[in-house]
Amino acid sequence: MSDLDPLLEKEVKEVNTVMNLPKVATAALLRQHEWNKERLFDKYYSDSDKVVQDAGVNLWKAAA
Repeated sequence: MSDLDPLLEKEVKEVNTVMNLPKVATAALLRQHEWNKERLFDKYYSDSDKVVQDAGVNLWKAAA
């Protein structure tokens, strides 16, 4: 995560406090949604399984 731009790192931390996912998973989800956290929240809370699957995120592996 240290190779991210400081502003992007800030976005990851903000979203991570709400979603409580591993940071690497949060960053992948944000990238999938073009760093638009509002769009990510809307889609994630509508169908989190689909959002995670579409982004190719494996939460079990990301948590390890």
